[in-house]
Amino acid sequence: MKYLILFCFTLLVTNCDAQTSPVNVVKEYLSAIDSFDYVKAKKLLILNDNNLKSLQNIKKASDSMTPSKRAKYLSNKKVYHFKEEKVSAETAKIIATNNQGDFTVAIVFNLKKVGNKWLINDYTSDI
Repeated sequence: MKYLILFCFTLLVTNCDAQTSPVNVVKEYLSAIDSFDYVKAKKLLILNDNNLKSLQNIKKASDSMTPSKRAKYLSNKKVYHFKEEKVSAETAKIIATNNQGDFTVAIVFNLKKVGNKWLINDYTSDI
């Protein structure tokens, strides 16, 4: 009986993991982008023209970096602050800010729930 309860608990935890929060999706996306993991980043997006074009532009910019610039970028860990602006059962608006030297970058992410997963529908940045 103990094993059955443990098995059911494990299934429950595993299924809940698939329904991660909108903030966690944004954190995962930014982490993937900052580590040049575009395969992972793409999985967190709704695959529309704007998102694919943005991802392609980010990849082009990182591909043009010299190896030393890439290494420096990877070693400079970014610190983001997250604010849930609006969250409903089907949509969410998350603002991520990152202080980069003399200016602050704010990225507004709009997410939608697709099935039981939160995905990024679109995003804009404000420098």
